Amino acid sequence: MTAYESLSIEKDTVVQWCKDQIGELLNAPGISIDENKDFGELGLDSSLAVSLLIEIEQKYGVEISAEELFDNPSIKAVTGLIMGGDRTSEK
Repeated sequence: MTAYESLSIEKDTVVQWCKDQIGELLNAPGISIDENKDFGELGLDSSLAVSLLIEIEQKYGVEISAEELFDNPSIKAVTGLIMGGDRTSEK
């Protein structure tokens, strides 16, 4: 397996995990979620967004600020932040 293929698999795994988490937060597990759709359009309010941030930190060890989340309000964008690593903490 090439590094590119490995990265692609990891990205797909992160995207699916984000979709699953958002489905759970919206009390709609298993719904089809467009990874490019804005969180607001999906019904993710600020309180649910904070819950998502906590889940991301617990799962991936990456701290994403609320400001970063609102500047990157889609699963595709958040996946990029997760895969880019930890930028906000001093770990």
